[in-house]
Amino acid sequence: MLRRVARDDRLLVQRRRALVYGGPMRWAAVIVGAARIASAQPADLDACKARRHALTIEAMRAPTIVERGRRLAELPECRVRDDGSVEVVEPVHEPPPPPFPPKLAFAVTVGVDTWAISSTFGEPTRVAPRFDVGIGARIRPSVVVLWHAGATTVPMQGVLATPAPMPPYVDNHAYAGSEYLFEAGLRAQVEHRSLVLGAGLGVQVDHTSGTAIGVGAIEMTHLRGLVEGEIGYAFVVDRLQLQALAIAADANGSWIGGVGNTTSVGLAIRAQL
Repeated sequence: MLRRVARDDRLLVQRRRALVYGGPMRWAAVIVGAARIASAQPADLDACKARRHALTIEAMRAPTIVERGRRLAELPECRVRDDGSVEVVEPVHEPPPPPFPPKLAFAVTVGVDTWAISSTFGEPTRVAPRFDVGIGARIRPSVVVLWHAGATTVPMQGVLATPAPMPPYVDNHAYAGSEYLFEAGLRAQVEHRSLVLGAGLGVQVDHTSGTAIGVGAIEMTHLRGLVEGEIGYAFVVDRLQLQALAIAADANGSWIGGVGNTTSVGLAIRAQL
């Protein structure tokens, strides 16, 4: 009986020691195992993580959110395979799009303008058609450059004043004729979705042909510098682009040493390939 009690006491003491020392021993085993695993990881993983960290710091210094996001998306991935080896996955960069090849472009413009012409016969305002054709190139998906030439005829009526020897020292002669306007120049257009903006520089030749009562036939030609601007809406039908435009132009002779001034404002339709 005494031997059985002594044996039970020894078992109780062993169990208590296991409870006291077992917990810390288990944690020590876990810590040692983790240290062994960490030390077993290849050096490439540490290098990859260090590189990601450095690139992340650099990306956060980007001046814009878009640039910051682009740099963060380009961070490499550090992967550990089942066999313990390290795989560094670099971001895949899409190749840049090929350069846009310039394409031949053609345009025909028809419309109606209000013309104000400063001449010897006053400054009449007339409504007359607009017509021009252009050829050039689409140098960007949204940029077109065209050489253009056009012509229009503006009917004119007015009074020709000539010097007289007696008071009021001016003789007025009724005049009737036409202004033949020829324009040529370079025009550039920029498209943004359906919006079209354009501007152009060129020259205008103004030929006056008519008759003044008491004077006879009158023929004059003036050369003027030309500036124009346009804004409109574009839409595509099959491969043909149609544009509804508001166009304003000013031709001034003083810009190139000439005389006279021509101003026009109107609406036009342009078909462009």
